[in-house]
Amino acid sequence: RQVWSQLASVYLLQRRDTDAKLAYQHVLQIDPDDTEAHFKLSGLYWRFGLTDLAKFEQNHAQARHSDTVGETLRRNYLKANPELYSTWPWRPFGDNPIGSQP
Repeated sequence: RQVWSQLASVYLLQRRDTDAKLAYQHVLQIDPDDTEAHFKLSGLYWRFGLTDLAKFEQNHAQARHSDTVGETLRRNYLKANPELYSTWPWRPFGDNPIGSQP
């Protein structure tokens, strides 16, 4: 999986989009949950005009993407305003990886 992913990245750098798409699709045959492959395929599908596939891959990647910058900003804000912690809107799949107050 890792070798195919690296090969796909090289293809992207070389602007060999068709080869990159095929390599990322091969990665997903090995590991259907590979977030990077889904993310990269979404961009490639947009380039090829395959909007339905691009949206599917984008949704798949975003559902597993962790926003580390947003998480840091949120934690700092809640540390400065602890009275707001209980009212903060959490995403349904869990937005607090540590599981405790800030």
